[in-house]
Amino acid sequence: MTENSPEHLRRAAENSLAALREYRAAAPGLFVELAAAGHPVETVNELWDSGTPEVLDILLEWLPKVTNPALKMDILAMLAAKWARPRGPRAAAAELDRLTPEDSPELVEVVQATVGSVMSSVTDKSLYPRILEVAGDPSWANDRGMYVLALGRYPAMREESAPVLFEALAEDEDYLASQAARALIKLGYGEQVLRDAGGRVSHQG
Repeated sequence: MTENSPEHLRRAAENSLAALREYRAAAPGLFVELAAAGHPVETVNELWDSGTPEVLDILLEWLPKVTNPALKMDILAMLAAKWARPRGPRAAAAELDRLTPEDSPELVEVVQATVGSVMSSVTDKSLYPRILEVAGDPSWANDRGMYVLALGRYPAMREESAPVLFEALAEDEDYLASQAARALIKLGYGEQVLRDAGGRVSHQG
């Protein structure tokens, strides 16, 4: 069965519809409240350009209750929107502390990755300590890439960030090293990054 065959397309459509039903069934009350607030959306990501403080209140109320990975990801992603700041990004960061060993690996991955994406797109000094903590935590391995990138948004903290970033730059993971290089260049360490043709050098102080 080819990807463009009628049968393949039919199954893809059925799977997509089933996923949407599961997504909405994971928190039906959320969509009822959004509709009552004037936002009758099918998915949360439709709110990016139309959110309001009232919408933010609804999302923050439901965020801790949602365990469906797709829905959780969409709610977290919305917390980086301009209308959600500064409360949204701070609430997103707090979700890292709500993870438990009982959570599914998929949910853990979604939360860690999406929170990292949120943090890399905003600047909030109150979030800096947690970003630095994750960026320098080897147990996160390559998954800390977006947190490493986020350090580039804090030039006033460049001296504190630099050791962590240069350590990431020297690691074998190309993705992590590239994110570290981007952050270091933003912080004014471009010459030191470019000193090595592979973009991997040791920080000399």
